[in-house]
Amino acid sequence: MSGARGDESGDTPSAALFASLWPGDAARRREFLRSAAGEVLTFADVREHSARLAHALVALGVRPGDRVVVQVDKSVLAVLLYWAVLRVGAVYVPLNSAYTAAELGYFLADAEPALFVCAAGRFEALQGQRPHLRLPAVATLGAGPLAKP
Repeated sequence: MSGARGDESGDTPSAALFASLWPGDAARRREFLRSAAGEVLTFADVREHSARLAHALVALGVRPGDRVVVQVDKSVLAVLLYWAVLRVGAVYVPLNSAYTAAELGYFLADAEPALFVCAAGRFEALQGQRPHLRLPAVATLGAGPLAKP
């Protein structure tokens, strides 16, 4: 995977930015994030898990400059997805999880995303509306290629 698609060793602007945000090897075991439930991720964990998710995004057709619309609840996995989108060089477009179907349709039409990522319950509700919403791809956070590491 080249730098444009999730590996910070490449020579793209997104790869250089991503690499500049991370501490050196000695600090990789430092705590990056602690959830309310006590789950702890180190810088190394976030780097590894976001790389895996970045590869999954590329496999789902996301390319640098694409928009990824995300409508999920706050979670550790949502933070990892955010970093994965940045690694790909795509644009992360968060949507409030309380939006109605009509509001969601408006934002999706306006954003023209390459991928819409949502929670499992939302995914099932959208399947009947998918042709109307003109989504090229829909993925569920926490399942399939975007499953929790």
